[in-house]
Amino acid sequence: MDAVGNMILQETSIDYDLSFIYNIEWFNYKDPLKDIMTHQLKDLHKPYGGMPSSYTDENTIIYQKFLDKSEIDYEILSQQTNIDIHTISVIRQRPGNCIPLHIDRFYKLRQIKPDGEPVRANIFIEDWKDGHILQFGDEIKWNWEKNTGWIFNEHVPHLSGNCGMKDKYTLQLSGFFK
Repeated sequence: MDAVGNMILQETSIDYDLSFIYNIEWFNYKDPLKDIMTHQLKDLHKPYGGMPSSYTDENTIIYQKFLDKSEIDYEILSQQTNIDIHTISVIRQRPGNCIPLHIDRFYKLRQIKPDGEPVRANIFIEDWKDGHILQFGDEIKWNWEKNTGWIFNEHVPHLSGNCGMKDKYTLQLSGFFK
């Protein structure tokens, strides 16, 4: 996979208790991604023959909840990641689901700061489990530790899969480097 522009991909970690996510009523936050992947990212998928029809609403489901400042401490996480955080979400990915190859365009962040360099930190809430993967470009990430992850920008194609037997949970911190 070729990325255009100045690619940012670096490791990061946080020291924060995220156990509250297990108490979220996840069924309220179901979000099939197929429509986004098939319609908004046609150019990215063109070199691979387009988006396969095998991606469906049933196998591209994530559960995503956006957290406000009363639910999680933006300042502490900002200090630990060196990101001026504007949004935080948590994602639950059930076994058998994937987020197909895509790039993050940061539409909402660009409205806040059009000339800024938006980034996202993807932090794992648990230690790695069999079958959980994340891929950035041509690098497959696995065997991670709880509260570690990667910061990346819009020039990094990536995907996520849960081929395992247990749910995969991630925290997404989106903003701009300080």
